Amino acid sequence: MPFAPEKDPGLIPQVLSTILDSCVNGITLADPDLEDMPLVYANKVFEDMTGYSQDEIIGRNCRFLQGDDREQEARYQLKEAIRKRQSLTVTVRNYRKDGTLFYNRLFITPLFDTEGKLLYYLGDQYDVTTQVETETEIQRLEEAGWVTFPAGQFIFREGEPGDLMYVVIDGEVDITAHDVWVATVRGPAGIVGEMALIDTGPRSASAVAKTDCTVVPLNKDRFLSHIQQTPGFAIEVMQVVCGRLRRMLLAAPTE
Repeated sequence: MPFAPEKDPGLIPQVLSTILDSCVNGITLADPDLEDMPLVYANKVFEDMTGYSQDEIIGRNCRFLQGDDREQEARYQLKEAIRKRQSLTVTVRNYRKDGTLFYNRLFITPLFDTEGKLLYYLGDQYDVTTQVETETEIQRLEEAGWVTFPAGQFIFREGEPGDLMYVVIDGEVDITAHDVWVATVRGPAGIVGEMALIDTGPRSASAVAKTDCTVVPLNKDRFLSHIQQTPGFAIEVMQVVCGRLRRMLLAAPTE
């Protein structure tokens, strides 16, 4: 990637810093001419993403975010790309200042001047923790066994007994109560029928496949086992339950 300005201390003027600070991604520059290729610039998003201040970032190689978690395939891929002066996109396990793990989707690319001299390595970084955790959750659910429903088929009906909830892996499912549409649940990782895990009475809503869909049924034991591995899933379920209860109350017929 060509980079026109000559390398000098004024390469990153205030106006450029302002633009980069407005980006949604973390942006860094590493200097290959300095020992251990330290970071010489990091925007505000990178500070917020990592929890480190400018004083704690500048002058350090970006690997400090890996902590003791050094045995990562992405680390060796990065090392090879830097050696070959090539661009690369990888997902790296990083750790914030408070020790929290996050998954960093990192794109690096070398910046050259008009004569082909390497000036910097640009790092474009995005927190993809939610995406990675969702993919992991779906993989675990798929391992638990899935069921397919063609469009138009009921997954369960209002008034029927039930002891299963369903996680939608692919496709769309409509929820209705008293023949009134309540919500459309989409995969991946949407959920339907969650009330069956806490209420043994007849189901208060129906679920019908809006499109061909794939779902994973979970009984109470499998649900508890799953949230032990993915605690955030329990919070997601509670948020969904609260939202649907509100909509079902609004949809209920009045005298």
